[in-house]
Amino acid sequence: MAKPLRCYMCSDLHAANRTYRKLLNAIKLNVYEARVVLIAGDLTGKAIVPIVAQSNGRYAAAFLDQHYVVETESERQSLEQNISDIGYYPYVTDQDEVVALRADGVLLAALTWIMPGLNAILIPYRRPDLFQLTNNTAKFLGLPRLVWYGIIWLIFIIPVYLAAFVWPVIQAIQASKRASDFVSFSNTSGISWALGLIVLAIIIYFVMRAVNNSRGINTKMIYQELPPD
Repeated sequence: MAKPLRCYMCSDLHAANRTYRKLLNAIKLNVYEARVVLIAGDLTGKAIVPIVAQSNGRYAAAFLDQHYVVETESERQSLEQNISDIGYYPYVTDQDEVVALRADGVLLAALTWIMPGLNAILIPYRRPDLFQLTNNTAKFLGLPRLVWYGIIWLIFIIPVYLAAFVWPVIQAIQASKRASDFVSFSNTSGISWALGLIVLAIIIYFVMRAVNNSRGINTKMIYQELPPD
């Protein structure tokens, strides 16, 4: 007769070192007398916490709504341990890299959140076939209801990103009063690369569209649904 197999199953460790240690100790001490240990997913951490080097040799970090400033190497290691214990990733860096990472994140988020508003405004005119499948075809003041949703969304979200992204750049320029500093900021933060790639993609799109049209290819059919038969 087959013997029963006792399994020790857990999940949602999320890179929390303290939780991993509990798991390993339970296995080592054979607390549950299990022959098989199964970790059922959700292993990665939830956030990265920058520990920023300061000009005075200290390190600063914001963690769980608390601000920390440490001076010695042992204090920094202790802070890293506390961050790791609850499932966050400590990352020692400097202010320039923090600014670059935040700028990239804000730019990516801007594209992510602004595009739905633009799509809502354009889809009735660019893709009327898809627009007719929605339940927002009714009009208000001469415009489809979906267009109004897009306008309202952009009115809300654009000022948010102007305050979070454009205003800090303006402040940096005003503080330095040198155009070269803005160029340096754009280069170190990845803004120049991102904007350059966007412009390059637009150029490639229109060039290839012209080439395909010259070859007799109906580019308007690219976004049309193919018939089933």
